[in-house]
Amino acid sequence: MTTSQTATRSFVDLRAWATGVTAQPGEGETFLSARAELPQPEGPVSIGLIALPQGSGTVAAMPADELVIVESGSCLLYTSRCV
Repeated sequence: MTTSQTATRSFVDLRAWATGVTAQPGEGETFLSARAELPQPEGPVSIGLIALPQGSGTVAAMPADELVIVESGSCLLYTSRCV
């Protein structure tokens, strides 16, 4: 199967994709704005790269669930509630 506008590969090598992508800083909190999106058809899931500077930050609320895979360094996430 080839990748086209109507077919989506079931696996993407995220490390290979992220090697050639740069997340540009945006407005506001870096966790929400410094992202590069993986091009894919419209749907309920988006995949992106986040470039975070060293240090800490706070996001008041997330617009949707997030799954975070850390490629280098470390990331510590806190929540004010347990669900």
